[in-house]
Amino acid sequence: MIEDGKWQAVDEGAPQGASVSPLIADVYLHYVLDRWARRWRSEQAHRDMIILRWADDFVAGLEHRDDAERSCTPTRPGSSSSGAMPLALVPPRGSENRRRSGFSSFTHMCWKTRAGRFWLRRVTEAKRMRAKLKDVKVEPKRRRHQPMPVQGLWLASVVRGHFAYYDVPGSSDAITAFGYQVARHWIKALRRRSQRTRLTWAPMTRYVRHWLPPARLQHPFPSVRFDANTRGRSPVR
Repeated sequence: MIEDGKWQAVDEGAPQGASVSPLIADVYLHYVLDRWARRWRSEQAHRDMIILRWADDFVAGLEHRDDAERSCTPTRPGSSSSGAMPLALVPPRGSENRRRSGFSSFTHMCWKTRAGRFWLRRVTEAKRMRAKLKDVKVEPKRRRHQPMPVQGLWLASVVRGHFAYYDVPGSSDAITAFGYQVARHWIKALRRRSQRTRLTWAPMTRYVRHWLPPARLQHPFPSVRFDANTRGRSPVR
């Protein structure tokens, strides 16, 4: 178990990050959440309803506002199994307050495309981004006397991991800003290696392009991710 950055061994519970944790959540929530959602959709929902679940996190999308409000009513002890679950309601399309506090490390917004169509925009939650940049600010100072390839490989792993999670449609500005801030903290740490340093952004740009991965879309829209075409006698056709 890790608390406040300190590791300690315990005799009870599951290890943090172990594969058994999401497995237990899947088994438990199959009866608590999945079966409830199937029953609620067929018996109480007036319009369409979808639910996406990742281990112990889930998002429910309901077409009718009344259905969404009724599904957010807390269940009282002793009520029937088809009662509502205690959920947090995200304002639907057309809300005056377009920005809302996010979940799953993203801030979700009701937005419009250039063609005028509605879409749900997701950007990196500001609090999570600041916390990550705070760690990145400290570590390059500690590593500034290491060889450049060692520093570059470490920073590349940090940036690559951040992009792999947060680089979704609509978050390109936040992703680009994160990459720039990492490069800025890196050059500040390198300049502190010597009082006579003459390191400028011209050579630093070459280091950044060589070691740090560019901001590219990692998770496109579902219509692109699941657009699979087969040819001939493919068994999945």
